[in-house]
Amino acid sequence: MPRKKTDRLNITIDQTLKRQFDAICALKGLKMSETTQMIIRQWVEENAPPGLLGETEKQKPPSPEKKKGGKE
Repeated sequence: MPRKKTDRLNITIDQTLKRQFDAICALKGLKMSETTQMIIRQWVEENAPPGLLGETEKQKPPSPEKKKGGKE
């Protein structure tokens, strides 16, 4: 199966918030990158004007599975 193309997103975030996010992701066994993608995907779906997203773009890939290590 071909790999899905990806882009990199760099953001500026408060140090404390980043550490909290990292710790909670690790406790849940999730990678910060996967969790961020899930949050952004949900926000886009909830905030996109009607008709902006095509039906194929609306289809969600499965939620990330819990993984050991959690840090990325």
